[in-house]
Amino acid sequence: MASNLLVPPGYKEAVPAGYFPIQFETVNGYALLRAIAASASQEDQVKAIDLVKQIRLYTLAQASNPPEQTYMDMSGKLLDGVVAFDDSFYQRLARMVNEEPVMTHRNTDGSVDIYFGPKAPAGHEENWVPTKASATWFTMFRFYGPDKAVFDKSWKLADIESVK
Repeated sequence: MASNLLVPPGYKEAVPAGYFPIQFETVNGYALLRAIAASASQEDQVKAIDLVKQIRLYTLAQASNPPEQTYMDMSGKLLDGVVAFDDSFYQRLARMVNEEPVMTHRNTDGSVDIYFGPKAPAGHEENWVPTKASATWFTMFRFYGPDKAVFDKSWKLADIESVK
């Protein structure tokens, strides 16, 4: 039986035998697992829950001795799934953005060129932001902990330039 192996962006290592690799585009991910019972009978409900309890999530380094899995039963518990658009939203967003590794190539002067388009330009893949050729898109920049120059407008973000 093969196990799924979640691998981060840029993972180039060999995948061990018995694993099916799933390439993530970011280092963050989440999953909500739900087993659907064959019927509403108590027996089928127990079988479905037992199936969920068989799932193991651990690092590849722990594969030879996986830790005990934690199972949280959410039955009958209230979950507020509404996104809070207050300061806590931006704090969570900033935490997630800060966890992502920055994989960019810097120019000799310290600046960074970022390429937008449906296809990465050769040699600039790490500085490429994919867009869909069949859809419109726009850019938006958010500054976390900006310096005074952003507020007094002595620093200005350069316009996007078309590269042929």
